[in-house]
Amino acid sequence: MKIIENADSGNSPKNNFVQNLEIAISKSDFDFIEDSTSEDLEWEVCGHGTYKGSHAVSSALKALNLISAKELTIEYVLSHGKTGASKSLRASGEGNSQYVSHFFRFSSAKGVQVSRITSMVANSANDT
Repeated sequence: MKIIENADSGNSPKNNFVQNLEIAISKSDFDFIEDSTSEDLEWEVCGHGTYKGSHAVSSALKALNLISAKELTIEYVLSHGKTGASKSLRASGEGNSQYVSHFFRFSSAKGVQVSRITSMVANSANDT
């Protein structure tokens, strides 16, 4: 998958962490996600439910129902205090695309581990 990173994220360690977590979610990189989240993680996938505990990562990734992407464009990466957010566009290369947004609550203001994720996925209007 071709990844187009947000140019502004490198100036902030927390923004860089959020971007790396966005990439890990897009690739279903269980190891990185689990290393970056607390044991009591709560992951809400809007419209599908909230997943907690040891199965939160696998359950949430299934609920996201992400298309197989040839390209990931990370449009926004933000962080402040104990919160962070990202917005990206996944393109399949076959005319299908999805907008994906994640909102993160860090376990502490240091921003090295996430305790809560809220995710939203929408198919592009061009896909109808």
